[in-house]
Amino acid sequence: MIPPRPRDAFWSICLYTLGRDTDLPRDGHLAPAITERGTPGWTLVAGGYTPDRVISDRSIGPLVRLGLIALAVDLPVRMIVTAQGKETWALFCQRGGMYPEDLTDI
Repeated sequence: MIPPRPRDAFWSICLYTLGRDTDLPRDGHLAPAITERGTPGWTLVAGGYTPDRVISDRSIGPLVRLGLIALAVDLPVRMIVTAQGKETWALFCQRGGMYPEDLTDI
């Protein structure tokens, strides 16, 4: 089960980097950034999306431990949704999920 704050982050990451079934494919990722508090974090990078916030490392950590996102093996340093994360998102979409809370059943 994905904890609440990381669940919200995962929903946002997938929505803006993977899209939904009806969307065009996107090539999105997370780039290193600094939060408003000056702590390490990650910002969404996706075509046509201008990030308005930075996701803290504390929200990203559980997603990494669950195998849903990981550092990309190539440069530059960035995080991407893993195959397991993509499967989780596809199942969420297939079940008609609309909101982060809908991820609690997956």
